[in-house]
Order: sequence, then structure tokens, then C-alpha cells
Amino acid sequence: MQYVGLIPDAERILRACGKEVAVGRGDGRICHPGQVLGCNFSSASSVESEVDAFLFLGEGDFHPLAAAFGSKKKVLVLNPLTGAFGSVDEARDRILRRRFAMIESARPAESFLVIMCDKPGQSRRAEAERIAAALEAAGRRAYLMAASEITPEALIPYAVDAYVNAACPRIAMDDSARYPKPMLTIPEAEIVAGLREWGGYEFDSI
Repeated sequence: MQYVGLIPDAERILRACGKEVAVGRGDGRICHPGQVLGCNFSSASSVESEVDAFLFLGEGDFHPLAAAFGSKKKVLVLNPLTGAFGSVDEARDRILRRRFAMIESARPAESFLVIMCDKPGQSRRAEAERIAAALEAAGRRAYLMAASEITPEALIPYAVDAYVNAACPRIAMDDSARYPKPMLTIPEAEIVAGLREWGGYEFDSI
């Protein structure tokens, strides 16, 4: 969010180079035009049909990767601190390989713990109940669990084969290596349950 103020300058420079520019407006959880969060890329999707590519101003891969997975358009990244410029294609492919391996490791699982967070903005009980029902319909056992803090230690008492994260997507995407069992997002659990194909992979969002 600290680079939102650079958007008008980026618009001016791009237009001076003969480019057409669109700045998206996100849903009610997004404070500024053009702002993209790791769990909310509605600003990008609002102008997807108008653009050929996205330019992300910021550091790190997580936030622009949300747009890359959510929109399927090319995402270019400019780091305002270092001046580094490039795409997220390599990072996206690396994460896709990692997530494919996670999904495959969860396919034989017979029991799943569907994890919810009771923090404001992260509580997705309806989605958690929906995916739990889908797993049950696919012949698996599914249990619901709610917590304020989701840590490996908090999950120790639950004897299940895999987890489904219905809270902040970063828990599964960034921290899955910390957990002793496969940690899936809701769309990934849908693949395991047979509700979608790998080719329809989506980045989870809140």
C-alpha cells in the first residue's frame, strides 16, 4: 500500500509512451484504486477485459502473483526501491509445481480438517462448510475447526490426513512447509474432491 501514491506518475509515464492505461477499483475491502492484496485482486479483475497486461509497483511476489493467478494476464513488476523490472512468470510456475505436488500428496487422504479463522475479514464459515460437505460427498471425512491463531502447534490434537485452509490464503501458500500434513486452499481441495480439474486451478482469495 505504501506505493499507491506512485500510480499517477506511472499513468503519466505510460501514456507519454503511447500506452493506454486503466486503473482498477476493487471491492469494498480495497481502500485505494489500483491496490492489490495477496488475498484480494478485485482491482485487477475489474479492468481485466480492458488490458493486455498488468504493471505492479511494489516489492515481493505474493501480491502480484494473486493477480497473475486470478486474471491469467501477464503481470509485470517494477520494484520502486531497487528499480528491478520483470515478470512473475518464473515465480508463478515454481509455485504451481509446488502446489501440484501438495494436491497430489493430499489425494489419498481419507480425513480432512477444514480450518477457519475467527478474525474479522478472515471468517469464511459458509465456504468452509461448503468444502467440508463436498469432501464428505466425495467419500472423505471432514471436520471443521475454528481458531484465532492458526499454527502447527494448534493442529497437533487433530488426527487427520490433510488440512484445508479456509482462512488467509497465505497460510497454505507461504507456510505450508511448516505443517506436518498437506495444507490445501479451498480451490485445491475442490480438485481433490473432483469439483474442478487441475487446468482450472485458481488462486484462493478472500
